[in-house]
Amino acid sequence: MFGYIKAYKPELKVREDEYYRAAYCGLCRAMGKCYGCRSRTTLSYDMVFALLCRIAISGETPELYVGHCALHPLKKRPFMKISPELAFTARASVLLAYAKLSDDVNDERGAKKLAARVGRAFLKKGNKKAKRELAELSEQINSGLTELSLLEARCEPTVDRPADLFGGIMANVLSHGYDGADKKISRKIGSHAGRWVYIVDALDDCEDDEKRKRYNPFLMLYGACPTEEQKKAVIDVLTAELNEIRNALDLVDEGERRDVFAILENMICYGMRNSAMAVIGKDKNK
Repeated sequence: MFGYIKAYKPELKVREDEYYRAAYCGLCRAMGKCYGCRSRTTLSYDMVFALLCRIAISGETPELYVGHCALHPLKKRPFMKISPELAFTARASVLLAYAKLSDDVNDERGAKKLAARVGRAFLKKGNKKAKRELAELSEQINSGLTELSLLEARCEPTVDRPADLFGGIMANVLSHGYDGADKKISRKIGSHAGRWVYIVDALDDCEDDEKRKRYNPFLMLYGACPTEEQKKAVIDVLTAELNEIRNALDLVDEGERRDVFAILENMICYGMRNSAMAVIGKDKNK
């Protein structure tokens, strides 16, 4: 995954920050325990967002504990105990990482292609296990990425269509196993979060893609990287996506899980906006 969906820690309360770190470290430990230590290298903050969304929607209340981490042996850290939603997110993380690496093997060249091959080899065994456990979702992810690759190969001058396809992949991940209102809400969150990630990632890669003569939807649409005026329109689109995510989350009953909702609110209102503006203004060191 990409790692753009992060919390903005200066705005988190102490207990919220602890819960956020527990979710991240708990997901990391779950991936390592179930799919091997090498799978931990593919962990991203985007999937922590997915985990917290599924916890919010399902009503699950995972327990936290304090323990040691092999990477940080001197100080105890908070961890989230294995729960159905944590176990699911660990499986989905491996499936998405393997599919993304396979896509990079086909699309990249040189050192990046080699790195993707090596990473995919390390994840092969874990992916087989996760695929057995989530066969339907694995098929949805792979077919979605295949459709996205075919669309990109046609070099159509559009950002919306590939963003919609990636949004569909994330909608399938967030809504897997749900039905009724929960499915509708989780699909809406996943769809708009996926669209947001695709657009930000495309904008982030635009200059590099232009130099290397690779596909980028903004290059197809504008013929070059977006100008400052065009970036304003992109900001409006990204803001609209965040509003849709927040509106969908407002439909979920908060109950006693205030910390989870506070973290998600932080990620949507501060963290994602901060990530987007860092990408948009990176050429000016903003």
